[in-house]
Amino acid sequence: MLIAGLLYLLFSSGSGAIPMQTVLLEWETSIQSNIADKSLRKDLMSTVKDMQALSKNRAKVDKKNRAELLAMLHDYDTTTADIRPRLEEMRKERALFQQKIIDERFALKDKASKQDWEAIFGMPEQDIYE
Repeated sequence: MLIAGLLYLLFSSGSGAIPMQTVLLEWETSIQSNIADKSLRKDLMSTVKDMQALSKNRAKVDKKNRAELLAMLHDYDTTTADIRPRLEEMRKERALFQQKIIDERFALKDKASKQDWEAIFGMPEQDIYE
């Protein structure tokens, strides 16, 4: 699920914030179910909660951006010169969100042993693009 979630996040047309929220809920459940050590579980859950907050925030920004872009596209007088800078700004925002999520993933990894990681995420899934 980890790899599938991150692949979707990185290669989706949006930021991936909405689908990432579903993935993070699955991670939360898996951590609660598979990590017996209370201190470690709390530490891992803290990172997942940070990721959830980033994702929820990003979903709100995505919604605002979609509305703004739609308004621009519906305006007869909008030119490509009006749209391109806004699209570039949106791409930069999306890339920053994605980098923060990746950084949090590595923060999560740094807290877990390989055995804990495998307990949480299991075996690699089939490539979602096959």
